[in-house]
Amino acid sequence: SLQLLTGPRMETALLSLPAFLAAAGLVSGGLVGASGHLLSVFLAGASVDFFGPSQTHKGSRRLCTAGIGMGSLLLPIALAANAMCSFSSPASHALVLVLCSSTAFLVDTSFPIPSSSRLLALGASACAPLVFGVHSLSSPLFVLRVVIHAVAAVCLKDLLLDGLPFSFSLGEAFLLSQGAMLAADQVLHAPLKSSHAIDVVCLLAVLTSCSLYLILNPLLRCSAVSCNPTRRLIAFGLGSTAAALAALLLGSYVTSTNILLEILFVVIQPTHAALAGYFAVMLGLSLAAIAGTRLAARLPLIISRKLFHGVVLLIFLPGYIIGPDFLCLSSGLTLAAFIFAEYVRIYEIVPATDVWKFMVSFVDARDQGKLIVTHTYLLAGCTLPLFLARAGCVRSAGMAGVLSVGIGDAMASIVGTSVGRMKLPGTRKTMEGTIGSILAQVLALFVMTQYGVIKSLDIGLVIAIAAGALLEAFTTQIDNLCVPLYTYAMMALLGHAR
Repeated sequence: SLQLLTGPRMETALLSLPAFLAAAGLVSGGLVGASGHLLSVFLAGASVDFFGPSQTHKGSRRLCTAGIGMGSLLLPIALAANAMCSFSSPASHALVLVLCSSTAFLVDTSFPIPSSSRLLALGASACAPLVFGVHSLSSPLFVLRVVIHAVAAVCLKDLLLDGLPFSFSLGEAFLLSQGAMLAADQVLHAPLKSSHAIDVVCLLAVLTSCSLYLILNPLLRCSAVSCNPTRRLIAFGLGSTAAALAALLLGSYVTSTNILLEILFVVIQPTHAALAGYFAVMLGLSLAAIAGTRLAARLPLIISRKLFHGVVLLIFLPGYIIGPDFLCLSSGLTLAAFIFAEYVRIYEIVPATDVWKFMVSFVDARDQGKLIVTHTYLLAGCTLPLFLARAGCVRSAGMAGVLSVGIGDAMASIVGTSVGRMKLPGTRKTMEGTIGSILAQVLALFVMTQYGVIKSLDIGLVIAIAAGALLEAFTTQIDNLCVPLYTYAMMALLGHAR
């Protein structure tokens, strides 16, 4: 019977837990239409994963499943958990947006739609739940907002797969596109926490880095620019400067404040300045230690990669305890810097250096395209739960990324590589590694309860941790991104990590 729960089937079984929990919670809050819509997205995604998508993409990553169910459901269940905490208009609007865009994505991958009528079909499938009264939000302006969000998310997914082939699975590309469009919508319409400047700054920083791809890709591939390093550097500098200035102006307009002064105000606080120094010193020492250890000890690649998870733990855990606002700001800006650095490497703005060679030496089989995604996903996986938790009522669920990838994923690899013998069905992961991951996370939570970071450790929290560890073992998607979001949704839905 265990052989039946492999690959997409096990992913589907694990996704069903937060899907039904979220649906039940939405019903209790009076959002019956959103509950039914969420379940329909889950069932449609599970069906596509089981039978295979009718529409694939030649640029999707190989040696993995399409990840349709995962990509279409992760953001909806996370936002459903937040909506259950506060049934306010911004929370409900965000949930409806991602549900409708997921519907458009599922229609796009399930049916052979002619290219001439594709945009029309995407728009119609996105707004159909509103037109037929599934949701109470049906004003013409909101319907237009839904259509724009859904069509842009699906089209951006295609741009990612075309421009950066073999870097993403189909589900991962849509999840990133959907997240980017949601972030843009939140900046323009309903920032995550009453136009909180930190949220807006970080969202704009990441969006600016992501949107640079749309500017730089056609510009730097022009024959007049691509063959000349000097012209390439000038074009890159001009494009980056223009995008940064536009982001500063938009951020100042949205928050009605000077964004640079807001950043300075947060940084100059004594506690935050000390944290910034600690982050810089710890990052420098850790990278030097990792480089030295890799050269001296000749560690296996899988163990060497998990050393970066230890760095995340050393930086995020003290930051979360001492200065959560500053941790959100610094992690968001660092994520934007990671994306920017990848552009510099991909487009060869700076010639190959020891830094780039050091980064490339840690890639594995999942980094099949020219974009190194696993390093960026690691930071994104720890950062996203922090921002989601700021909009929800289960603030401690913001530690989901640190727990699942900073502790659990690293310990699973160390234990599985060292003493693992019993393979989980259909995977290369071991039962010993998964058990080690669960025990390490539970132990970390117990220590956190002793210091007041988390009030109590109970069975609900253990279930959330165990489900995340199982997903990490069975999924063929990149776990650094999907497991933290899944764990966040489980922790928030069970509501025990207060």
